[in-house]
Amino acid sequence: MNLLKTVETFMNFKKSLTWAVTGALVLVSVLSAEPPRGDKHAGQTATSRLLKMDDNGPGDTFFNINSWKIHMENQGFFAWNGTSHGSAGNYPKGMGSVIFAEGILWGAKVTDKYGVNADGTIKTDGTGAGTPRVRVNGSMYNTGLKAGKVLRDANGKIKDSGYSENYREQQIWRVRKNWNTADLRGDIAILKDADPTSLTEAQIQAGKDQYQHDWEHWPADEGAPFDDVDGDGTYTAATWDEENKEWVGDIPGIPGADQTVWTVANDLPDEFTGGAPVSVSEGGWGSPPIGFEIQITLWGYDFPFSNPLSSMMFKRARINYVGLPGGPADAKLDTVYFTQWSDPDLGTYTDDYVGSDTTLSLGYVYNGNTFDDQFFSSYGSPVPAAGYDFLEGPKVDVDGDGVLDTLGMTSFVYFAAGSSVSDPNTRVYVGTLQWFNLMEGFLPRPEYPTQLPFVDPLTGLAEKFVLAGDPPTGTGWIDGIILPPGDRRLVMNTGPFEMSVGDTQDVVVGLIGGMGGDNLSSITVLKYNDIYAQFAYDNNFALPTPPKAPEVSIFEGDGYITLNWAATSAYKSTEEPVNKGFAFEGYKVYQLPNALAAGSDGVLINQFDVANGVLVITEKEVDPATGLILEKPAHVGSDNGISRVVVVNEDKIRNRPITNDRPYYFGVSAYSYLADNAESPFKSLESSMAVVTVTPKVADPGTAYTVDSGDYFDMAHSAGTSDGQGRVEVIDPGVMTGHDYKVTFEEDTVTGSPTKGSLLWNVTDVTSGSKILSGYKQGYI
Repeated sequence: MNLLKTVETFMNFKKSLTWAVTGALVLVSVLSAEPPRGDKHAGQTATSRLLKMDDNGPGDTFFNINSWKIHMENQGFFAWNGTSHGSAGNYPKGMGSVIFAEGILWGAKVTDKYGVNADGTIKTDGTGAGTPRVRVNGSMYNTGLKAGKVLRDANGKIKDSGYSENYREQQIWRVRKNWNTADLRGDIAILKDADPTSLTEAQIQAGKDQYQHDWEHWPADEGAPFDDVDGDGTYTAATWDEENKEWVGDIPGIPGADQTVWTVANDLPDEFTGGAPVSVSEGGWGSPPIGFEIQITLWGYDFPFSNPLSSMMFKRARINYVGLPGGPADAKLDTVYFTQWSDPDLGTYTDDYVGSDTTLSLGYVYNGNTFDDQFFSSYGSPVPAAGYDFLEGPKVDVDGDGVLDTLGMTSFVYFAAGSSVSDPNTRVYVGTLQWFNLMEGFLPRPEYPTQLPFVDPLTGLAEKFVLAGDPPTGTGWIDGIILPPGDRRLVMNTGPFEMSVGDTQDVVVGLIGGMGGDNLSSITVLKYNDIYAQFAYDNNFALPTPPKAPEVSIFEGDGYITLNWAATSAYKSTEEPVNKGFAFEGYKVYQLPNALAAGSDGVLINQFDVANGVLVITEKEVDPATGLILEKPAHVGSDNGISRVVVVNEDKIRNRPITNDRPYYFGVSAYSYLADNAESPFKSLESSMAVVTVTPKVADPGTAYTVDSGDYFDMAHSAGTSDGQGRVEVIDPGVMTGHDYKVTFEEDTVTGSPTKGSLLWNVTDVTSGSKILSGYKQGYI
């Protein structure tokens, strides 16, 4: 085992080799160069490309709001450097590698006036010959892009000089809805590649400050999406209403998303070198620029791992064809393709398979063995599967009826390191021609215009959707028939279509994970989770949201702990809203092994649910043993009614009494229920947990409590007639005042009042004369 780990460490080191573009790439010399191999060693972005000349924000960041952790740089490159596992994507977050590198590419036949001057700089006077006609660019192991918007004149035409922002001054942007109230320790630890327990308060505050900066200065004017709450078409950053615990104003990011990452990049030459402009695009596959600006948006939702929406991240690539400096206004592209490419290294990267599902527009990776060495030996875990759902392709008039149709995945192909179908060559033009073949669904070699098909070994027929069999049942063309497990790449294409200068097209992709009991059942879970991704897309990502997590306060008692979320304004904001039919149903209280653990890692110690006849709420779930989709209990209620206070005397994780002077960790979540759920893929939604750390202790010197949490006082009936008895429960002995209080009742007789006809109650501090509560409906406390 030590030898295996040594070999794996060495291979991971090989993957981290870097390269840098050190000068202008002249197309003539590129065309005549000998194509190098060993593409993965072409490397990552040079450090200088990520250095920033101001303090606005970082050049790279992570999407990490749910079970995915994805690393992206400001030019849209999904890089493996700067991550704890040496890979761009990890799933489940905190476990093994899943995606080594990935990116959006495009290819086209171009009609323009591209050309270069004698010194290799781009012509801006429109005198170029427009060759080569076939061009490919995007992000793979290196990138032909640089950060920043394309700059245009008052007529919307690209400028002849000063045509793009200086990438050295461009940050990547990231927001999350609860940055001001959430515990950001786990979030910041991922950014810092550090142990969460080692973070300083200064590091956590710096992370919160960056969130605040991005929230307040969100680049909506550059195309970053936002929820225009006030409907005026202009972004005005929301401010926090502390009394009602909600944002007031416009919300940055994809509406409804819990986290959004945004950047903008382009393929134009770099003008900010201090000398002649340097070609950026030819650093990919030797192609000159097309004149594309690409805006990449990542977003996702914060749900518990048990909810499939936790296992996915969405990506939109918005591609604007702006043309080239000095280029003709009638420049156009035909035979355009967009490609989602990925090198998925699933744990130990030398034993992977890939596949496709044409009914789901899904391309995916799974393990070639039942278990994976990295996941099993390092985490004691089965190996997941992961894939990309081509949710939306370009909109084109396919049949000429004047109505735009949305293209889906038009081909799926793959290649494998070290095989006869290996990576296209990088930084040389022959790589462009190899990539164009892949985009059209053919083998990369021999390169375009020669095209040889992939051939189904079972039917002998040419195929553009390769490996579309079913691995769990072993039917159809599946990976492993031709090649043994190895280091795979998957290629998902959409096209062809045309674009003219000024056109914009979107591609929307879902990155989805699935964790079963072994390599094959993980495929079943992945495809099941993909149903939810399609549901999100079909509903325009206007998804129901879970209740707000409760705001929990604590009391550190002598041998016991009190958890309390009974503050009226807070619990009403959790319990009263009904979101797309989902109504509040109950609370769950977990004891956790540490402050960063999920509820599934701890013990459910209490559950309270509304007394409404809803007891067991089931959800569909994939059974890892059989691969079948079964109805399983998600929430088991007892109609015991709602309580908002828990007194904990026993350590449920260790099965012993609570011990003073040691920390305990608890999480409290709220969940909702959709009564009319016949057409919904899920029936309930659980919030994220409000997590607290509590250290019980003997009262501080000089402090003495005459009561404990949970003690009761019976109220004296002083006026009116009643056959009931009032009783007061002590929640926090530390805030007892010793004052006298009076409770009075009255009927609401106000016309138009939402509580008209109800019995309302009030609480007055008799000692001070102040009114504590006024006009509360019976049943609320």
